[in-house]
Amino acid sequence: MADCGVASRRASETYIMEGRVKVNGRTVTEMGYVVDPGKDIVSVDGKRIHPPVNHGYYAFYKPRSVVSTVSDDRGRKTVADFFRNIDRRLFPVGRLDYDSEGLMIMTDDGEFALKASHPRYRVSKVYQCTVNGNFTKAHGDELLSGVDIGDDTLAKAAEVEARSREDGRSILTITLLEGRNRQIKRMLEAQGFTVLRLKRLAIGSLEMGDMKPGSYRRLSAGEVEKALKPYKSPQARMNEQRNAARNRNRR
Repeated sequence: MADCGVASRRASETYIMEGRVKVNGRTVTEMGYVVDPGKDIVSVDGKRIHPPVNHGYYAFYKPRSVVSTVSDDRGRKTVADFFRNIDRRLFPVGRLDYDSEGLMIMTDDGEFALKASHPRYRVSKVYQCTVNGNFTKAHGDELLSGVDIGDDTLAKAAEVEARSREDGRSILTITLLEGRNRQIKRMLEAQGFTVLRLKRLAIGSLEMGDMKPGSYRRLSAGEVEKALKPYKSPQARMNEQRNAARNRNRR
């Protein structure tokens, strides 16, 4: 269903549990029910769905004061409002808070959304945030080791860089391999900081670049691959660069 652009994988599971999905006219409420797209007729709320011939992938700069959903019961502007002229049922991959901004990917490919979002695929997300106060190396080390934000396990960053500003604020670049709700804000709040601005810069190896708030562009096949590229540590990247340099010198 997610591949057909009906909704996200999680929302599709909800539709199934609510009895809104039928296969060959019979209501199906069990997860993992296998269908043959070439033979079986699948419908949601009485409307037949069809697997798309191909998928669409769009890099989108979500502005602040926009909800990262396709609808909002409070009447706020959503990410879907920017794609009214696209003849696909797109949904966002991952989320950004209402007051956060930056790179999102809109797609109708559920498998892609799973790989880009689930921690086991190790797709990194890079964020830039502005905080009040002086962020020290000790604070960065604590983020790398893990911070208690009230969940079952410590929340960790994969990489942290920081620089201080003359006005007493600090600019951080934080790389995550997990995506808990409001994770960066909760981690920094646990350290006593207030996040003043938060922007996502990259997903995997796909960078937002010079995109403007509210703009989007369709991704090439190569860019889709970059967005799913598994994370490599700074040491692993350095080793790759050294090996590449050695190979060039041998030629």
